[in-house]
Amino acid sequence: AKDFKPTVFSMDWFRYFEPMFDTIEEVTLMGWGEPTMHPNFVEMLELIDKHSARKYFCTNGMRLDKLKDDLFKYHVDVFGVSVDGATPETNNRIRRGSDLNKIEENLKEIVRIKKERGFKYPWINFVFCAMKSNIHELPELVRLAARIGIEEVKVVYLTAFDDTLAKEVLWGCEKEVKEIFEEAMALGEELGIILKLPYVQGEDV
Repeated sequence: AKDFKPTVFSMDWFRYFEPMFDTIEEVTLMGWGEPTMHPNFVEMLELIDKHSARKYFCTNGMRLDKLKDDLFKYHVDVFGVSVDGATPETNNRIRRGSDLNKIEENLKEIVRIKKERGFKYPWINFVFCAMKSNIHELPELVRLAARIGIEEVKVVYLTAFDDTLAKEVLWGCEKEVKEIFEEAMALGEELGIILKLPYVQGEDV
């Protein structure tokens, strides 16, 4: 990671690939970093919208207030919002620079416009990176999704890239993980939230 050099995807390449946008199923606008900070992000949405491919991206949610009109203008099909806690204290500690209150406010406004206009798009989900210090908040995140009016909560496990994160990995916590997953699933059924969960370690095929 020490040799990582920040960059942005070239629009020359993006336009080069444009003829494929009627052949492929989906264009995923994301990589390492926050995609909505790309200086041509809205132009990318506009270009894809001239074709049949779905539009998908995952965001930290902090710039959704600036993009809310473009989401509808260019028919964004799906976007995910990365949150790592159901409370500002947990989320904002793990995700530096994130503000869960602002994310909630942004999403409520998008959901309001969506309902007001009778649109079925965009499909919105939370993407939650589960680790020892936040997994207990997963049920509350399902409640938050329901309060906002978004459709889904997707859970992934933390991958530790160095020793400092190793203590957060959920390996060996199968009993606790299973109990929390079951509680979250029951809540999801009650509140109408789709839950996408990874296998509990040792239970995959």
